Amino acid sequence: MNIFNFNKLNTIELILILLINLVLIGFLILSFNPSNPIYYISLLFFISPIYFILSKMFKSKKQLTKHQQFENNYSVDGIIQYSKNGFMIDTELRGKLNFLWSEIIKITITKNSLLSSDELTMLVYSKNDKFVLHESMSGFYQFSLKIYTFLNGVDRNWQKNIYSDNIKNSTIIIFEK
Repeated sequence: MNIFNFNKLNTIELILILLINLVLIGFLILSFNPSNPIYYISLLFFISPIYFILSKMFKSKKQLTKHQQFENNYSVDGIIQYSKNGFMIDTELRGKLNFLWSEIIKITITKNSLLSSDELTMLVYSKNDKFVLHESMSGFYQFSLKIYTFLNGVDRNWQKNIYSDNIKNSTIIIFEK
């Protein structure tokens, strides 16, 4: 767990850190001799966090909150276009890949433990090809909902199963023909 994760601090915590730094800078200016090199090193040590805190507090309000991003991810098809018989994925490396729902033979989900959170990775195998979707990719959630509609036998409890597994990196099969 990262103690100094500024992304998870709320505004009150940021203001508190800012005020403490300002008090320490005032003490430093009044107490230390400016001819000493340690004075400038200490000053830099206390001014750097102020810059990052102010930039975090006054960044553009146009950025989405985590809740808005979560809602947006569920409602957006992202890199996947759906049809009645299949779907097309627009990848950066391999271009546009077409898949038929009837050709999907296996889907696995892997939980990858990061420092403070987990990320899911879905690996979809078809008769001719395979592709990977990461939870952070646009369209992951929409695809995870669509598979229930187009594929019979998808484990409906896969999210509960993958998150209840205490192993840091684990893989489960949610669909197999």
